[in-house]
Amino acid sequence: MKNSILIIFSLLAFSCTQITITHDNETRLIEKAIQIDSAKFNFLKDTFNLAEIDNNNNNNNNLFISSLKPKHPITLGIKEIVNDNCLVYFGCLFSESVCVIIKECSKYHILNNQEDLKTYFAPINSAEEALSYAPASASL
Repeated sequence: MKNSILIIFSLLAFSCTQITITHDNETRLIEKAIQIDSAKFNFLKDTFNLAEIDNNNNNNNNLFISSLKPKHPITLGIKEIVNDNCLVYFGCLFSESVCVIIKECSKYHILNNQEDLKTYFAPINSAEEALSYAPASASL
């Protein structure tokens, strides 16, 4: 029995060394989102009743929105609510949801849910846009 397991394990180990992973058709998100001016964050928090705004321009949280079109200054807002009608919802006792805030000309728009996101960013015309849209629309 031990010999059979050893033989099977050896076959699996040696067969895995023959796997080659290629990156020929790989699409990557490398573009950073255009950020909303942080001087407007308090105004936006008050206007949209937000707990906080993601003001870290160098993190990956805004990467998922970086390739969405039309291209406008954009950031993520956090609401302290219990609501399943949101883009991303997390937490239990102290639950929060994520929304997207967009500056278009001199006006600010808030995208609270999947329908808002779909209406604003449809249609999706490229692989980069799809990779940016998918996490937000699927609450990932």
